[in-house]
Amino acid sequence: MQQVTFMSSMGIGMLVDARSRASGRKMRVVLSNVAADMDQLLRMVKLDKVFTICTNDKQLRKALKR
Repeated sequence: MQQVTFMSSMGIGMLVDARSRASGRKMRVVLSNVAADMDQLLRMVKLDKVFTICTNDKQLRKALKR
């Protein structure tokens, strides 16, 4: 998600839908390399409670080990 600089409500809805589908298959969605502005947006709308959000490779490696 490093190149993502804007996300409409439709984009957020698509992320939530992807999470729902993954959850139904006992999988999870990890958002990686999230840019600072997008990280702030995702946290503002409380999606950090729904997704694992990684802003760097170290966080991603840790998330994938869970």
